[in-house]
Amino acid sequence: MRLFLCLALCLTLAADEPPQHTATVDVVGVTPIDGIGLDRAKFPTNVQRITRTDERDVAESLVRGTAGVDVNDPQGGPLQSDLHFRGFSVSPLLGAPEGLAIFQDGVRLNEPFGDTISWSTIPSSAIDSIDIMPGANPVFGLNALGGALTMRTRSSADETTALLRGGSFGRMEAELATGGARWFASVAHLRDGGWRDFSPSDATHLFGSARFGSSDVRLTLARATLTGNGAAPLELLAEDRAAVFTHPDETRHEMAMLSTAHQRVLGDSLVVEGTAYARRTRTRTFNGDDSPYEPCDDPDAAGLLCLEDDVVLDLAGAPVALRPGDEFDATNNRSRLAQTAFGAALQLDRSGAIRSLANRLIAGASIDGGLARFQSSTELAELDDDRGTSGSGIVTAESLVELHTRSTTLSAFAADILTVTPRLTITATARLNHVRLWLDDRIDTALDGEHAFTQLHPSLGAAFVLSPRLGFFANAGLGGRTPTPVELSCADPEDPCRLPNAFVSDPPLQAVTARTFEAGLRGATASVTWSAAVHRSTSEDDLLFISSGPLRGEGHFANVGTTRRQGVELAADGRAGTRIRWSASYAFLDATFVTPFVVAAPNHPDATNDEVAVEAGDRLPLVPRHVAKANASVQLTPRFRLGATVRATSEQYLRGDEGNLAEPLPSYVVTDARLDVALGGRAMLVIETRNLFDADYATFGMFGDAEDVLGEDYRRFVTPAAPRSVNVGVQLRF
Repeated sequence: MRLFLCLALCLTLAADEPPQHTATVDVVGVTPIDGIGLDRAKFPTNVQRITRTDERDVAESLVRGTAGVDVNDPQGGPLQSDLHFRGFSVSPLLGAPEGLAIFQDGVRLNEPFGDTISWSTIPSSAIDSIDIMPGANPVFGLNALGGALTMRTRSSADETTALLRGGSFGRMEAELATGGARWFASVAHLRDGGWRDFSPSDATHLFGSARFGSSDVRLTLARATLTGNGAAPLELLAEDRAAVFTHPDETRHEMAMLSTAHQRVLGDSLVVEGTAYARRTRTRTFNGDDSPYEPCDDPDAAGLLCLEDDVVLDLAGAPVALRPGDEFDATNNRSRLAQTAFGAALQLDRSGAIRSLANRLIAGASIDGGLARFQSSTELAELDDDRGTSGSGIVTAESLVELHTRSTTLSAFAADILTVTPRLTITATARLNHVRLWLDDRIDTALDGEHAFTQLHPSLGAAFVLSPRLGFFANAGLGGRTPTPVELSCADPEDPCRLPNAFVSDPPLQAVTARTFEAGLRGATASVTWSAAVHRSTSEDDLLFISSGPLRGEGHFANVGTTRRQGVELAADGRAGTRIRWSASYAFLDATFVTPFVVAAPNHPDATNDEVAVEAGDRLPLVPRHVAKANASVQLTPRFRLGATVRATSEQYLRGDEGNLAEPLPSYVVTDARLDVALGGRAMLVIETRNLFDADYATFGMFGDAEDVLGEDYRRFVTPAAPRSVNVGVQLRF
């Protein structure tokens, strides 16, 4: 009850500018590359749009105001969060179940090796809008189980803008954007000292777009060094909220992407559209962790180092001997991942009639290819006094992995939009996907494999305009995703891998299919726009990462049978007079397992024989049932605008607690506030406070074993959220 009282109070306070949703926009995209779009009143799902405002970019609006969207932060660092929508997620980390498709200007951003998303490589300063397409939408291809996010970048500008902002924990941000009628360019840099120990990060983006005739060419360059030291035992955080368990935990990204888009109108009824792209991404990780290695128990191997019952060998093939003073109570895990993604899509958009009924047919085909080279190794190390690691120079032979993968996805898709009456529109879509994967183990043959998947996904929906200010929509669809190379290479429960640093043998996994039904209403009055939707998605052969190893982050991928996600979404935004703007949303989500199974859980405090039974009806971990948000802003005077944003999230179970046996993460409420001061001319002073009331909460939790590091049997690990911070900046317009 306190959560909703706080939300109600927020609406009476001043807040930063609420996000702008689709209610104020007439047209949304039908396909990832659709440049013509469709009137939202004719769209059969609860599509939401977020547009850029002067006050904040679309990424902030996506998290702070959109119904059904939630985030958790496994790493505890910037630009490394998992994004959830209707219980499906997309993450930058290998190991998260990827159930959302992400597009930038019609280009698929899910990387080929694990369908992950590198948020640090997306040019947020150049994003103009995001459409959230809910449900299993087959036109958007693989991974669109819970929906798709399609981002559109800016293609022109009539002014130059600059932002310089700094604040708590050494955070500094700078952005510069400029353009003309047919071009746009932006550069942005972020440096964050990190509020936790040993946690600095920085990221830089460059983006450029130019139009030549009816063609657009876009270039995105990005580089980031991100530190997120992740979850730590609750007992350690109780002593020091900024403490880390072990360190460092560093990820380096480099990305370059070139894409083109072309549109040509042929006569009055036919439009040809196409895209092509090439992207190169390099990712390097360096993780200082605890160690699975121990002195050998076998008297015949006295003085040697063992992993379980096997003597550890170095790269020369010699047993690793323990010298006096050697502890090897830590490891330095390194990985390198080079990915190349490329593809093209072509579609025809024809407007005509079927028996005098207006009809629009979109048909096309696409090809997406991917190459990946993954290497990893483990160096024996020792823990320092501050739980940092010092390497010994000894790399274990069993830890070496070198895996090369290739993937090809061929697709054909179609969407037919039939206007039965001026009020009734029926939309039918379908997509045929054929995916082939090749895995080539360059050290052994254990990871070798070749896999093929073919899936046909249809959907059917209708939108009915009840009145000029009220509409009804309903849709049923089937979507899917195939196992990725990283999942196929980490699927053996008898030999769990520690992502992203080690893989094992290659048992088969099944493709996932999701059946979604959605229905709702949307409407508007003179000052308020609103929407209400109910949805249900049932996933067959759902793929999850199961925590099944003795160390934190160790486990395997597995098909866990059927899961179900169903719920309600409510959203509204509007004005109160000429000075107050507000928005509010609420999402209820019941995400549960349908198929009972038994899962390995060696670190779970309530496990029986290192296993936990999962029963039908148990909730999916890290998925809250209730998420509510409210925004309001008031123009106090022509120069001063004041505001706040409140987000309330209910409890959620820890990763690895699929059986719902342990205490969940507590619910939390976090409030942000902002003051804008017009300085005269075209300058504005911005003062922003995040986590205004310094709430102590966590958005991510898991189970681990701290005994070897801290000497205590601590099992419950969480990633604490950032405390109160203040940022001050100046925005300039020329």
